[in-house]
Amino acid sequence: MRKFIVILAGLAVLFTGCKKDNPEVTGSISLSQDMVQVNGLSEDYFVFVDNAARTIEIEIAYADVNELAALEVEFVNLPQGVTAEGFTCDFTATPSRLVSFSDGSVEVQYTVTAEAADPDPHFTSLTVNGVAAANNEVKLSGTSDLANAVVEFTVSPEGTKVMVGDQEIESGATVDFSDKVNGVTFTLVCGEITNTDKYVAVTTGINNVVRVWGHYASPETVTDDWFGTEMPAALGDWMRNIAMDNQYVYMPHASGTGGVYAVNVSDGKLAKAMSTTGIAGGVHLTSDAEVMDNGSSTILLVCNLANNAAGNLTVYAYDNVDAAPRVVLNYSLANATPTPRLGDKMTAEGTWEKGKLYFFDYNNATERRVFAFSIENGVIDPNPEIISLGAAVTGNSISGIYKYSDTEYIWMGTAGHAKVYSVSNGTFTESCFLDDGSKWSFPEHGARFFSFNDESYMAFVTLANAYQDGDLRIVPVAGQSLADALAATDQSAGRVLGLGDPVEHGITALKNANGAGDSAMRTINGEIYIAAAVPGTGISLFKIE
Repeated sequence: MRKFIVILAGLAVLFTGCKKDNPEVTGSISLSQDMVQVNGLSEDYFVFVDNAARTIEIEIAYADVNELAALEVEFVNLPQGVTAEGFTCDFTATPSRLVSFSDGSVEVQYTVTAEAADPDPHFTSLTVNGVAAANNEVKLSGTSDLANAVVEFTVSPEGTKVMVGDQEIESGATVDFSDKVNGVTFTLVCGEITNTDKYVAVTTGINNVVRVWGHYASPETVTDDWFGTEMPAALGDWMRNIAMDNQYVYMPHASGTGGVYAVNVSDGKLAKAMSTTGIAGGVHLTSDAEVMDNGSSTILLVCNLANNAAGNLTVYAYDNVDAAPRVVLNYSLANATPTPRLGDKMTAEGTWEKGKLYFFDYNNATERRVFAFSIENGVIDPNPEIISLGAAVTGNSISGIYKYSDTEYIWMGTAGHAKVYSVSNGTFTESCFLDDGSKWSFPEHGARFFSFNDESYMAFVTLANAYQDGDLRIVPVAGQSLADALAATDQSAGRVLGLGDPVEHGITALKNANGAGDSAMRTINGEIYIAAAVPGTGISLFKIE
């Protein structure tokens, strides 16, 4: 179908015709550009009529340049009585053509010229590493190799060359996009016409993970004295869980009389051993810790491990690093049937003003349970909601359940593969079992969820080499369903950050008998920090960039 764009150079101007042998005006012919029709073109064309100069100029798109060799022109809708013959002309050989318009005895000749517009070489599509560019920008994952990015493109007009510097490239070539300020300038060449087009790679998600500090078990001496003489020897293997606020990483230890060590976030040095005044009772006096926001400050919660019918689950609160602990929950295990084991791990959600504490119970073989204690304005309700996870959860009591959203939680623990649960009206239903050993090993602990630079992630700790080694892993969780995201990936798909000595990282031969570990996450001055620890391997603090 013919395409036509009306551009008026002179609109319906009246011209006076004359007899060939007599210049005296005896009649009139009126032409306009919509009377000139060009056939057989694929693109739009332009007609410029200058009645004063008696010229008709035709400009066709560069894409139809080959049509100039046999351009078909006809004249339509001429004024009544006016006639003119259409023609086909090779305008590549003949630059102009005279056409006579007759109205009875009046004849007027117009000079017709035709040429192709200059080409406009441009990309019609461009992708970098499979991501489509938009507004001269392409958003790539922070893990992308920007120095060797694969560029695929289509161009117009056909035959356009694409240059980067003085090198012509083809679609599928690799291009260096590592200069994220200046990007890459492409020069598109068609004939004698060149256009330049600059594209910048903008990275999304994590660009880098920096180890701020670390303390490690020693492969040479097979000792877990992480902090040298600052900390009593052999306590490292009993530091199974950690917590973190803006100033300290807290390391409760489960041996002897218990206690909590505070480590400076800023330099990784051991700040102090915190007060144990009033702490008593339980298989382990100080088993796990969690930090909860409390208005403009934070509160540190530490629990014991309770595992007999006459025992009590006790939670202590520290208002600051120098304060003595105070009891904020004292729950008798005899209140529940069958008797649970609570306190190997404690997980928290929400704030000290409104939140929850969760404890996983493995004791009941026919029904794995979670004891959920609600918090309102700094008061823990001593009557927990007991949530059934069914009998399918394997593993053991050193386990926790972590919130991803209002409708999804994940269970992680020792000796069992992780499970994702969907939640509806308080009922937990298994929706994804990460039991593919080629993709998901175990144990896994301390799931922490965060968003960074437009991408979402899950950080967690996993053990390896028969519990003699451990890593912090950070995997992307795309989409809104955690079950779908984790089913589609594996725990090695993202970042793997060793918790042993980075210089001599490997099996320390100091086995973590409990298969325990933990991570804690905190946003400090707008930056995300993750602390991670595995007993017998080490503890490190990482910053996300």
